Amino acid sequence: MSFLQRIGIVRRKARPVGTSLETGDTNASVERRRNFVIKTAIFGSLLLVTLAIFPIDQVYRLTVLVNDVWREENLSAPFFFAVEKSEDEQAEDRRQIRLTEPALFTRDTLSRTRMRELRTSLVAALDSVFSRYASFQENLTRGRTEQALADSLSYIQSRSSIGFNLSARQWDLLVNSFTATVPGLSAPSRTVTPQRLDELLLSEAYDTAVQILQQTDVIDIPIDSVYSDQVAVRDETIPSQQNFVTSDVLGIDDALEMARNAFQNRHPSDPDASAIALVFFTHLFRPSLNYDQLKTVDRWRIAEIARSPTLNVVRPNEVIVRRGELITEDIQRKLISLEKDLLEKKGSSQAWRRLLGLFILVLSTYLIFFLYLYLLRRPIYDNNRLVFLIALLFLVVIGIYGVAMRAAMVDMHVVPVAAIAIMLTIIFDSRVALFGTLTLAMIGGHLLNFDMEFMFATMFAGTLGIFSVRDIRNRSQFFLSAGLVFIGYVAVI
Repeated sequence: MSFLQRIGIVRRKARPVGTSLETGDTNASVERRRNFVIKTAIFGSLLLVTLAIFPIDQVYRLTVLVNDVWREENLSAPFFFAVEKSEDEQAEDRRQIRLTEPALFTRDTLSRTRMRELRTSLVAALDSVFSRYASFQENLTRGRTEQALADSLSYIQSRSSIGFNLSARQWDLLVNSFTATVPGLSAPSRTVTPQRLDELLLSEAYDTAVQILQQTDVIDIPIDSVYSDQVAVRDETIPSQQNFVTSDVLGIDDALEMARNAFQNRHPSDPDASAIALVFFTHLFRPSLNYDQLKTVDRWRIAEIARSPTLNVVRPNEVIVRRGELITEDIQRKLISLEKDLLEKKGSSQAWRRLLGLFILVLSTYLIFFLYLYLLRRPIYDNNRLVFLIALLFLVVIGIYGVAMRAAMVDMHVVPVAAIAIMLTIIFDSRVALFGTLTLAMIGGHLLNFDMEFMFATMFAGTLGIFSVRDIRNRSQFFLSAGLVFIGYVAVI
């Protein structure tokens, strides 16, 4: 059989056909098509995954690292282009904008009116709770057990519906105070008090809220959430805005702290009373300035757009990097900026041309290995399980390549190509392992922008590992293989 017939370019000569032969040929044809589909799926998956790890845009960001040596020819700027700021510098610009651009607030001219309305509704809600308790006590005293039970449940439900975060002991304190003001409900030994505790504490909470708003403006967010030294206040009644120093206004957390201290000073020996007053205050208090987050963020974005995202410009024919020069952060930034401008000038067609070129490159690289299997190791090629196993081992290396390309702390030299080469040697033989190592080393070199040093180091170290396990007899030989692989990398690098 000639070489051309073997690879399928020239057809074989026709053979006599019989009934049994036709049936056999049909089954063989179906089996061949099935094997072809499976191999195409395996090869296509391997090809697609490999293409996916290649950086289509911003190649220099991944392949040219700081402290690397530039091994190509001197690179000069082909045209004017701006050098963009780094991500850290842009983040610092955003932080400075938040520190200098005042946060925007809207004045609530009805805050005191809302507090009065809330006070009125709260009084009505508490009266409803206590009236249910009074009904419960009255029915219980007169022996109406069923009605007393219904009133007790109604009392508990109305108490919960208010939404106060009061403990059972604090509710008992308010109820006992209410009972003491009603002659029919209080015990004979108790003295009837002229004012309920809830009315007294509610009055203190309201008066404290009014006093705080009279002293200064209060914003509806914690003061630590405001980054700028000033706040801008818009009033619906005034067309222009006013700027206030941030230290001259109070945050909602500061107002709560002031109220807590005031109640503790008024009730130094009764912590429950001060806690109840603070709950009333929290329910009543309405800040005078409301944070307008959407408009504030819009102002930040406008300021970010107005601030230049570039540091300087590079003029035409200006040398960006010379052969043998060490890559610095400034050089890397210029390379990335140049690459971005080139992509923008050439448009989407440049990306498609690059993708097509990568497809041809990767396809031809894999064909070296799979043509070797097809022509010289046909039993392996015809076994789909073995082909899948080889593709799976390749995918492990390709996946680690992709991680190492994008992880700053991982070097491409730590990708275990030599380990896969040793596994191929043990499973198959040294010739399959050599071709597999060559293929994986070439893929890694392509990823690193045709880095011949990496490709040769990987091939050399992998070859040492392969020959060290050709006649493996015990497990200790693996340690020798690992040492030889390490020596191979060190020797080349």
